[in-house]
Amino acid sequence: NFDPFLDIFYYKTRNGKEIDFVVKRLNKLELIEVTYELDQEHVNKVFKAMEELGLKEGLIITWDDEDLIEERDRRIKVVPLWKWLLNSV
Repeated sequence: NFDPFLDIFYYKTRNGKEIDFVVKRLNKLELIEVTYELDQEHVNKVFKAMEELGLKEGLIITWDDEDLIEERDRRIKVVPLWKWLLNSV
């Protein structure tokens, strides 16, 4: 379905780390990082991007990891791909 209020970008942090997707719907931003296996590098770059963009939440989609990672007043939801796909329908 075409959504004229939806834009999808990638984001590069000030230190050169890339975030796979920044989804902008109306005036709301959502960060989405996709990785087969969760590691600290992905967590760090999502937190960095969240800080730079002033966001409180981020999302990491993995093959089978599920978690909620909190740091100060920010949180990253880690979701397995199959669960994300079921919830996106």
